[in-house]
Amino acid sequence: MPAGRLSAGASRRRRPRASTASEILAPGGDDGDFDLWALGAFSWTHSFVVPAGETIVAASLRIVTLDMEDNGEGDGQGGAPFDDLLFLDGIEFPGAFDNVFTGIANASTQITPNVSVFDLSLFLPSLADGNLSVLVNPLGGAQGDAISVDYAELTLVTAPVPEPGTLLLLGSGLTGLAMRRRRRQS
Repeated sequence: MPAGRLSAGASRRRRPRASTASEILAPGGDDGDFDLWALGAFSWTHSFVVPAGETIVAASLRIVTLDMEDNGEGDGQGGAPFDDLLFLDGIEFPGAFDNVFTGIANASTQITPNVSVFDLSLFLPSLADGNLSVLVNPLGGAQGDAISVDYAELTLVTAPVPEPGTLLLLGSGLTGLAMRRRRRQS
């Protein structure tokens, strides 16, 4: 079965193949337009359900921001005074927004949104509870960064957990091969 998307709370049909992976999409926002700029922290929670008999094998978080100036040139001030921080379930994601900046805009040009994608491989165990708490703190530097967080999307890739019967069959086969090898050596 090819990888498919599953939104939080949605259902899907299962095919009998046991070695397939599937994808769960857990949006963290419900609008398509930019939220208000703020000089303060943004926080939200992604909630999801992993289908029975499956485990999370990969995860990524995509956050769309506007006017983020972490270690970049934006607003002509240079990034040095700003340090935007990302916390996942209370743990800081080191260097999350380093080298992210928005180019300078004026009345005739648009500000380009920043799209940051984070690999959550190290956070897989904390996802087992079906929730991911996210905190974007733009106040980590010498000067606060007024930003807008528009949208966030958590993508999980799941795969079936091997059944005990399958593991027993594999173990029996390996034991048989080992016994056969010993007989030949004797």
